[in-house]
Amino acid sequence: MELPLDGESETVEAGSLSVASSSGHARVSLRGEFDLSLAVVLRTTLRDLLVEGPIDVDVNLAEVTFIDSSALGVLLGGQRQARVFRGAFRLESPSAPVKRLLALTALDRVFEICGEEVS
Repeated sequence: MELPLDGESETVEAGSLSVASSSGHARVSLRGEFDLSLAVVLRTTLRDLLVEGPIDVDVNLAEVTFIDSSALGVLLGGQRQARVFRGAFRLESPSAPVKRLLALTALDRVFEICGEEVS
């Protein structure tokens, strides 16, 4: 499977992922259901972005309608990788279902979260 390039998107079953990047910063936007199939694509995308050099990554979750434990694991792994590669990792504008799950799992205290909650 080819990874999304800057400005392109990858659709996987019920979810999609798009990447916009510039020097030292990438914004990964997720839409729809963020489950195992999309988590696999995100894991590879994050690894490829972070290996290229110090980069700050914002993962936009405003349009995510569902998130499962495999997706949470990938987000935690992305945060860990960002630290290793001396980059920042933020969750941006989590939707209400995502924000609720982050609070239930106490991950809202682990991640840097920016932007407004989207209903």
